[in-house]
Amino acid sequence: MKQATITASRGSIPKNSASSRPEKLLSIQILRGIAALSVFFYHLNEPQQWIGRSASSFFDSGQAGVDIFFVISGFVIFTSTERRSYTPYNFIKDRIIRIAPMYYIFTITYLIAKYMTNTGPFTYQITDFIYSFLFIPYTNSINGQPVPILGVGWTLNYEVMFYAIFSVSLLIKNIETRIIIVSLSFFALIAGRFLLTPTDAFALRVTSPILLEFLAGIVLAYAFNKRRIITAPQGLMAISASLLTFGLAYESLSDLPRTLGYGVPAILLVLGFIACEKHLAKPAFAPLRLVGDASYSIYLTHVIVILCATSILSRHDSMSFSDKASITIITILIGWACYRFIEAPLLRAMRSIIR
Repeated sequence: MKQATITASRGSIPKNSASSRPEKLLSIQILRGIAALSVFFYHLNEPQQWIGRSASSFFDSGQAGVDIFFVISGFVIFTSTERRSYTPYNFIKDRIIRIAPMYYIFTITYLIAKYMTNTGPFTYQITDFIYSFLFIPYTNSINGQPVPILGVGWTLNYEVMFYAIFSVSLLIKNIETRIIIVSLSFFALIAGRFLLTPTDAFALRVTSPILLEFLAGIVLAYAFNKRRIITAPQGLMAISASLLTFGLAYESLSDLPRTLGYGVPAILLVLGFIACEKHLAKPAFAPLRLVGDASYSIYLTHVIVILCATSILSRHDSMSFSDKASITIITILIGWACYRFIEAPLLRAMRSIIR
């Protein structure tokens, strides 16, 4: 996902000294790694036809990785635009350059992998491609679900909605007013869920309370940049509460509205990590930081790796621990290689060409 070019922890920056800010916030990169791996483990154990395996309930909490991504997105987008002057056009252009090329590449790669592994039907409609590539929520003609061709792209539908609303707020220079505009926009959309009771995929996505997770990230960023964040010990308590919720109450979380069951613990986790920022520059966290750097590539490619791996292993009645461990290692290595040799060079090239 987007590199975290945001401020350091409270107390480590002289007031009004932008030049002393580091280029990356370690907590955000580590959280990206955690989120990407969480989603991967959830899909590795998800009982879907294209995986063909039994559910492993503990890993159900892994789907909260996308909620962590949403909170992070609100945090990073707000902070990066607070420090830099953007027009709505330049902001949208920058975001599309960031997410679209890789998404298109791996949507096509997924179709190739699906064809070569002879996995499921292949009778897509032209509308599937149009809506998928334009990030418009719709009902997939193959599986009847409100997801694009590359299933994990449903989260990008939310990201693009967030970008569209946030871009309008950039017309306002006052930061507090900007937050109010975004908040009112989100609440107005969510009210539509309860007032209009929508049933189609587009309306259900646009009116989803999941939008509040982006808003939570914005509020956390505002508090962090104003040095009104909690202390590191309190941050550890927030992290502990989040992990205990995911670890012990995973069977109950799916019964709650997503924003409560997964969103609230995700918000606590992000809050806790950014509060502990100055304690995270340790070698033990280096692997997660590397995974965080490659998190977008891992997120897009992991379903393709799982698809190919489970196709190869389909002759077995179950997937062994060694199978899962091997797939995990392969997924991380492929994701990192895609980041290093495709994503990063492509992003540099696109930004140099499209100014």
